Amino acid sequence: MNSKLKQILQYGLSLVAGLVLLWLFFRKEDMGAIWLSIKSADYSWVLITYALTLIAHFARAYRWNLLLKQTGYKVSNGEAFLALLAGYGANLVLPRAGEIVRCTILRTRQKVSFDTSLGTVVAERLVDLICLVFLFTLAIFWQYDILFGFTQKIISGLVSEKISMQEILYWVLGLAVVNIFLFFFIRQKIKNYLKQSQHPAVTKIRDFIKGVKVGFFSVLELPSKWAFLLSTIVIWVSYFFMAYLIFFSLPATSSLGMGAGLAILVMGAFGIAAPVQGGIGAYHWIVSQTLLLYGIGETAGKTYATLAHASQMAFTILFSLVSFALILLIKPKTDDLN
Repeated sequence: MNSKLKQILQYGLSLVAGLVLLWLFFRKEDMGAIWLSIKSADYSWVLITYALTLIAHFARAYRWNLLLKQTGYKVSNGEAFLALLAGYGANLVLPRAGEIVRCTILRTRQKVSFDTSLGTVVAERLVDLICLVFLFTLAIFWQYDILFGFTQKIISGLVSEKISMQEILYWVLGLAVVNIFLFFFIRQKIKNYLKQSQHPAVTKIRDFIKGVKVGFFSVLELPSKWAFLLSTIVIWVSYFFMAYLIFFSLPATSSLGMGAGLAILVMGAFGIAAPVQGGIGAYHWIVSQTLLLYGIGETAGKTYATLAHASQMAFTILFSLVSFALILLIKPKTDDLN
């Protein structure tokens, strides 16, 4: 199977999966009622979230550029910002393609090593994962009675009632230990092979890993750690208010507090991470299920999920198209090239 056919199949399967999830999500709903609620929403709050989205994206581009500079490449914040926006648009075509696209754009326009820039992306993704775990833990403690009950509900739906929570915990811990052992065992085997082999393909893989490691470890050697930390805080605070402020655009969710906003942020992140374009279907389901825990009816919860998701998709499509146009029209400054 050639690479183009493989990409088409991957795109098609993920899109079909997302559309099926979306159909399952809406199949029993009164779409007229949902559409009427969306039309009558207060869009001033949506516009505020758009401003916050721009702030979050620019902070992310700035943070990424801090890592790129640490690896020795001189890239303007504007170039990093355009590449980032283009990457978000690519994610709507093929899940996880955005990271590849933004690194490719910098390689083409700024002569930044693809391997190194990909390493910086991996580093910042790891930082975001740590932030998400922290926020998830905070949400669990803050909204313990609500979110822990949701977790138990999901688990009880997947396993027999005869299996106790203690047994589930033992299985999870056992599988974790086995996976950790296999990871280090296989990792060592691969590492030894890559060191010893002189095959051209293996040499390319070795060089690629070396470049990724340079970019990845750049976060540990940053002289401006406070700037990196501050930009990370700006990103996640913006994300929080992007989820929270949409509550006020709909009467049914306008009374929800910040605890619910935090829960929507962390649970929605899992939906967006699903291997479908833009998290369609998966985001809608997990967000509406979370809102049920706060006494929001199913139709109202689905309306919120649809409005929050659709407004962000519209923003991403518009600004990614603008960024692609600017990338094609504006020649990179020769002073920025390495």
